[in-house]
Amino acid sequence: MKLIACALTSVLLAGAGIGTPQPFSLSILGPQGPLKHGSLVELTVTLTNRSVGEIVIRDRNRSCDYELEVRESSGQPAPGTSYKRALKCSNKFAVTAGKNSIRNLRPGESYSDSMIVNQLYDLSRPGKYTIQASRAIPQELGGGTVQSNIITLTVTP
Repeated sequence: MKLIACALTSVLLAGAGIGTPQPFSLSILGPQGPLKHGSLVELTVTLTNRSVGEIVIRDRNRSCDYELEVRESSGQPAPGTSYKRALKCSNKFAVTAGKNSIRNLRPGESYSDSMIVNQLYDLSRPGKYTIQASRAIPQELGGGTVQSNIITLTVTP
């Protein structure tokens, strides 16, 4: 019976992400206060090394490196723009035209990127939107996904 309880506890803790710390964290910060329809919606995404050693992060295109989940107040996903639909993101790190950089982050070190949310999602309808960013953990760091905090934006007519 104790063996079954220990096994069940291990499964529950692993499913909750407890015991397997993520090598980095993400936090996002967006504009404060209501935004007028058509305003530029700039988001700052900060990645922080939470591990005990140096980690290597590869950046290519921030629209591919970070996945944004944008939802309308109804809970429905906000529609993607034509730019978002045309993105050809790949999991392979290949040197092509555009940004290709490697960042070495010591424990506790951070860096930030800016993203224009309405370049990727249609935020033209007035209302509240929630946004959360995520980023894949490289396989060499254990794989999986890290999610950020959730922020709320209000778009006015």
